Amino acid sequence: DSLLDFGPDGELLPLAAEEFVSDDGLAFRVRLREGMTFHDGTPVTTAAITRSIEHIQAAESQISGLFSVVTEVREIDDLNAEIIADTPSAWLPSQIAVWGVLLPESATDDSLATAPVGSGPYMFESYEPGSAITLARNPAYLSGGPKGHALAERAVFRFVPEAATRVADLATGAAHSIEVPD
Repeated sequence: DSLLDFGPDGELLPLAAEEFVSDDGLAFRVRLREGMTFHDGTPVTTAAITRSIEHIQAAESQISGLFSVVTEVREIDDLNAEIIADTPSAWLPSQIAVWGVLLPESATDDSLATAPVGSGPYMFESYEPGSAITLARNPAYLSGGPKGHALAERAVFRFVPEAATRVADLATGAAHSIEVPD
């Protein structure tokens, strides 16, 4: 999960955050939802916010520059923090909603690639390279946020390169939805 998510009308809504406010676009006060845990059972704390921001800033990607305005995450206690920017950044919350996934203490580049642990409604179950990723419903997910609760027990994302096979899978019920590349 991210701290924030977009609602049906595009408005920003708290997700992992119970509260996310700023008076000046420089300091963003965050209060996390109490009782959240990562899929491995460890509690979600403000240290996960720090890890998320640091991970994005250290990445060699096009989005790392979006977070360069963040100079500090002040962890006040386990549930309260301030994200500090060096210039007014009213746009930062929308970038956090898109890119700011909370990371557990155990997260490393290797573990994120092979056995990711998060806090969302589905958790990693298996990966078959070039074939499929399987996610299982997270029974411990707090459903008070805008995402609600996971509807399916399991979600399988299959990689099917051939367009005709994707359409055939949809027509026969082997797939419930397909994505057709542009």
